Amino acid sequence: MAYVIYCLEHNINIQRCSKYFIYTRDGIEHKYYPDFIVNNEIIEIKGYENENWKFKLAIVKSEHIKVLYKKDMKDILNYCYEKYGKDLT
Repeated sequence: MAYVIYCLEHNINIQRCSKYFIYTRDGIEHKYYPDFIVNNEIIEIKGYENENWKFKLAIVKSEHIKVLYKKDMKDILNYCYEKYGKDLT
């Protein structure tokens, strides 16, 4: 949510990503929807890595999806915390 707030308040064009990619885990196909499209670039926000992320990572690399990890979000999170407090809900 902090990323959306930041983009909206800084006039950055952000949209929910409707494009999906297929990945296979344990022989079952799944759809992976990255988080956003920002200035024509596909963005994935990843606060933590889980088991599914390992399977999606190959797609991210081959499709040149930009991943923002917690360390990359530090300034954006600080902006929102300072403006709205730590409870962004």
